[in-house]
Amino acid sequence: MKNGSINLVNPDKAVHAGLLYFLPKINDMLYLLLTLLNFGLLIWFIFICFSVFKLVKESMGIPALIVFILGCLSFTKERLINKEAPRYNGGDRTIGWQPLESGISHEIVLSYAYPKDTLDRAEGEIIQSGLMGGHQWETTNVTFYENEGKIHYLVSGTHNWKLLGLTLYNEPKQFTGVIKQ
Repeated sequence: MKNGSINLVNPDKAVHAGLLYFLPKINDMLYLLLTLLNFGLLIWFIFICFSVFKLVKESMGIPALIVFILGCLSFTKERLINKEAPRYNGGDRTIGWQPLESGISHEIVLSYAYPKDTLDRAEGEIIQSGLMGGHQWETTNVTFYENEGKIHYLVSGTHNWKLLGLTLYNEPKQFTGVIKQ
């Protein structure tokens, strides 16, 4: 017996199918919630820092305040370095973008380039956009291969869920698909 698309003979499958429907939306909401939580905690942290700066200046003077500020800024050295955009060198190449994951507040895209005649020198780079506070993507592997005349990709990596820079959870992820030509 069927009612719409729910199988009433096996209710476990119906519940399982319903949960699968909501999982992407729950993941997007968690993504957005963690980003907003990080933003709120950052604002609170900045308020605390200014209170501490004022306290250090009043009790120890301006030279101590300068040393304290320089010490705090030394921890952000890695975050201030900009990553270079991918450069695809070579002659006649196919260059394109392949969306891997799209959410309410973010998007992960595969940028690729390969020579028109072979996949031996194929290159790929993951690009993130949107609200990225509290999230970091680390690419492990990007592979291209040809099957049945179509170019397939396999992207492996780790999605790091962070709270004020501290890793809460490492989620291994893998994206596979066919490049749209």
